[in-house]
Amino acid sequence: SMAYRRSGGRIVGMRLRSYLLVLALLLLIPTLTVAADPEPDSYGCVILIDGLRGDMAKKYAEEGLMPNVKKYFLDKGIWAEKATSVFPSITGAAIPSVVTGAYPGRHNLPSLYFFEREEKKYYVLYTVKGSWQFNRLLDNKRTKTIFEHFPGKNDTWAVGLHINRGVDKSIPVAFNVGYKPLTWAAKVTEFFRGIKRAFTGGQKARLVVVYNGWFDHIEHTLGAESEELKEHYKLVDDQIGECMKMYKKLGIFDKTYFALVSDHGQLGFDKSVNIWDYIKGTHHVPIVENEWKKIPLIPLDWDVNNPDNYEDYVMVVPAGQGHGLLYFAKPGETNNWDERPTFEQLKAYPVNGTPVNVIEEARNLEAVDFIVGKDYHTELVHIFAKGAAEGTIERKVGTDGHIYRYTVAPDAIDPLGLLEHAETSSMVNRDASADENTMFFTSRQWQLATVDSEYPDGVEQLYQIFDSERSPDLYINAEAGYNLIGSTYDGEVSRHGAINKYESHTTFAFSGPGLPKQSIKTARSVDMVPTMLHCMQVEFDPSFMDGQVIEPVKQAIMSTAEKATDGQPITKYLQSLQKLHEMGNIINRLQKIGCSSTAEFQRLIELQGSYTDEADRVNTRTAELIGTYSAQSKADGGSGVRTLCRYIRTLGEDDRMLLKPFIKALVRRVDMELAQELQGCVK
Repeated sequence: SMAYRRSGGRIVGMRLRSYLLVLALLLLIPTLTVAADPEPDSYGCVILIDGLRGDMAKKYAEEGLMPNVKKYFLDKGIWAEKATSVFPSITGAAIPSVVTGAYPGRHNLPSLYFFEREEKKYYVLYTVKGSWQFNRLLDNKRTKTIFEHFPGKNDTWAVGLHINRGVDKSIPVAFNVGYKPLTWAAKVTEFFRGIKRAFTGGQKARLVVVYNGWFDHIEHTLGAESEELKEHYKLVDDQIGECMKMYKKLGIFDKTYFALVSDHGQLGFDKSVNIWDYIKGTHHVPIVENEWKKIPLIPLDWDVNNPDNYEDYVMVVPAGQGHGLLYFAKPGETNNWDERPTFEQLKAYPVNGTPVNVIEEARNLEAVDFIVGKDYHTELVHIFAKGAAEGTIERKVGTDGHIYRYTVAPDAIDPLGLLEHAETSSMVNRDASADENTMFFTSRQWQLATVDSEYPDGVEQLYQIFDSERSPDLYINAEAGYNLIGSTYDGEVSRHGAINKYESHTTFAFSGPGLPKQSIKTARSVDMVPTMLHCMQVEFDPSFMDGQVIEPVKQAIMSTAEKATDGQPITKYLQSLQKLHEMGNIINRLQKIGCSSTAEFQRLIELQGSYTDEADRVNTRTAELIGTYSAQSKADGGSGVRTLCRYIRTLGEDDRMLLKPFIKALVRRVDMELAQELQGCVK
């Protein structure tokens, strides 16, 4: 019971001197040197690989081609077997979702190319000029990047990532050519950052996001499942290994949470059509398409060529390989681009004086899987596929977020195939007159039920995209095997942008201190930001994002809000330990210097008495807590002890060491399973 009292050491019986002089020097030292910033208790590193399908990464990790993925994520972390992207699964929409935790409907980038009705401007963000505008166009009222959750100076670092609003330091995306340039740039930058820290103080970047965009570029050319791409999976793994080496060299590897994520998957194609040629050739109407302003003498596109007067055009048609966006002018005396046409107008759209049902025509094209649009009068999202396939998605606000109802139109075929899918058949066509709790299902219920379907997470994804004011009137989801933009990129054999079980399949894995080795069924790419912030104990406002902290991390680590309530007893106890530890350190320092007068010696004796009293209080509280937790472990099956473990995992190394004697004593009072979990908390 005297474990904490003894740590004060021997005090009486030594020759002591100059207590007041030492105290004055201790107060003076901080003004004479560069004050060292306190070392953070945790760090975060996000490795974002564009286009890395989770099933392929796991396959090659288990086969030995990607040993670093296996070592650092499969063997010791949380791995989502079928993680999903957003719709559309295109880099311009999906990377911002990874970096913000928000859907495209919230962050307001509905694709890599889109039309802005208010500005009357067609943006293409993969041109040279367009790539510089991501941060400006990203919503700044309902969305934050992960970097904006770290307000301190030099807290964050983006390596090769173009969506980096709020970052403190960045390496340009131009280094994403091959694999080694990005690695070299990161090493050189960190070398000079280290020199700067040595002379001016400061800490290592608390959060680093490393973005590899080259893999996706090569994957388009070789195919996601091709033998030729295996070499590049290996190069990605080498890059991950270099990242881990750098963290070990910096001495913070054991304090770092790592996330391995991607923005989308890919799917091969062998047939190409040109959506622009089809529309112009069939209907002979003026449309705005991909027409480039070129850089002289350089094979790069500077910008898209916007017309001077949009009233001369009836459509704007941005498109990619796996999806297309159809914007229509509202018909009238002139082509009105300030307003959207109604759903009824789209069913009888005037084309050269003849009404055309554009929905009916588009749904039956061979290269189209389905089209989807929102009726803004009824707030229903409609899905139309070939023949008589039609369904609607209805959304309401439930007690814990959005709830959805999916209905197949009367006498129609289910366009998403959920009626035939075992996990969802009972969720479709719920009686509109029934209780709302049985008509609608939560976002997560739909996510889990559809993860093995042809359109994973389709119910929420096909609705959320129309929350963006920049969304088109109709989206095209391309049929498998088709490329919608013809010969725009000759030589490519693989695509993304659509929603299906290949293009929507992402990578999502976490590892770090206190996290279990566990396989989970699914996660969303938008879950990365809240999960990383939770791990790092960074407070955040969930209203800025659509993602959630994944369940295994919730179970392993207590949130900052929970610490203020559930963790209050142990927090007060830890504060007492910290106070006792500081008093002991002061007494031990003064022993070495001593006192030169009776008054100073008497003051030191008083300090020793205060230390003894505090040690007695700590020992009493220790015994009380051990009794409480051991009794609870028998009554509640160990939930109280597991809550304690979740709390301890949020602490820095020094605080865990202070709790070690208490944990050691508690281990002897609980069963073996709980004892092992407790011991793991303080390793």
